[in-house]
Amino acid sequence: MREIRQNHSKYRRLWTWLIEQPPESVNLKFVEVEAILGFTLPPFARRQSSAWQSHKGSALGQAIHDAGWRVRETNLVAEMVAMEPDRMVLQAVEYDPSVLERLHHMKSSLISSASFDQRQSAVDVTLRDGTIYRFEDVPPDVFVAWVNASSPGRFFLKHIKDRYTSRRR
Repeated sequence: MREIRQNHSKYRRLWTWLIEQPPESVNLKFVEVEAILGFTLPPFARRQSSAWQSHKGSALGQAIHDAGWRVRETNLVAEMVAMEPDRMVLQAVEYDPSVLERLHHMKSSLISSASFDQRQSAVDVTLRDGTIYRFEDVPPDVFVAWVNASSPGRFFLKHIKDRYTSRRR
């Protein structure tokens, strides 16, 4: 389980993209990062590798760190960055507990809403057609990542649907 911390900086779209990725290394060109962000990287990110690797004083580095990732290598000449899940972070997940205490209406063509049952570590999912499923043993950090995902339907299909035991309610 990766540590996932909330991130509300201008780099939130990169944070969201990272938490949606499987725990494998990713190699991105700076232009690909810009496409994820929806804006051009600041000049210092093209001149200083510390902008990517340091989460102290760098909003870009902080977003990467908050998603539970670390930069393995930054190649400023080739304008590429290699990132991987940070296996050294503590397993304690920091998140706003109220995220688990309410019904979440999803912006998805597949899913209408989802809620987390803390007593049973289960997620109740209501599909757009009204069908309700319960997914068992879903960790709280997975649910938090899901409700923060840019594409809840895609996240559900990739990280929840076939990974946790489910039953129709």
